[in-house]
Amino acid sequence: MALVDASAGANAGTVLAQTEQASPGAKPVAFTLTYARAGLVAGDHYRVVAELIDGDLAWLNETGVAVPVPDPAIADVVIPLTFMPDLLKAQVSGIVMGDGLDGSANATSYTSVVLVNPGTGEILGYDAVAPIGAAPIPFVIPYSLNDIDQAGDYLVNGTAWDGTRMWTSTQLSRVITKGNPVIGVTVPLAAGPAPTPRPTSAPIAPSTVAPGPVQTGDGGIGFFGWIVVLIAITAGTALLSWSVMELRDRGRKRR
Repeated sequence: MALVDASAGANAGTVLAQTEQASPGAKPVAFTLTYARAGLVAGDHYRVVAELIDGDLAWLNETGVAVPVPDPAIADVVIPLTFMPDLLKAQVSGIVMGDGLDGSANATSYTSVVLVNPGTGEILGYDAVAPIGAAPIPFVIPYSLNDIDQAGDYLVNGTAWDGTRMWTSTQLSRVITKGNPVIGVTVPLAAGPAPTPRPTSAPIAPSTVAPGPVQTGDGGIGFFGWIVVLIAITAGTALLSWSVMELRDRGRKRR
């Protein structure tokens, strides 16, 4: 599954986030796409496309489902899939290229290719491969013949993740109409910078004030010193009371 920019213009077909699930189990399949809000434009159009592969069988939603990006949290998105042989399909096929692109060392690597109409932002087809090996990486994008305007322009936009860096299209490849190819299409990618590790958060100092050291010597007698004084005062008071009572008894006997 992938979150794709579906707005008209140069960014049409840009993959903003993607997730791959091996052996997803029972259907429906739950998914989460995490995207960066930086650079997204409120009011632009974004869609989630999806593909499910089961051996030689495939189900697809190539045009995607609209989502209200850049809202911070979007829930309960349902992506209906259609069995591919039931669709009236044609294909754009070719390879994804990149100098040094190789995801064979990382199980999370992938490529995504999206077929778009740059004039409208409409998504017409989508394909993903995961994990990937070394470039060139083949792709096949199915699309509906009924969606094609022979007077229109259609482009393929590509993205890859090699486990360390994101790769993006250096130029969008024109396809299908106006004499452009549908087979043997090359999608060139260039690597972006390696991601900067997140800084480790500094420990938060406790808000309570730690008790100071117990003073000794000239600093005071301390807690235990006061206990001794209190005991002495209590004993002295008791002794004084006893002495007064004894003197009274003796005075009575003399009388």
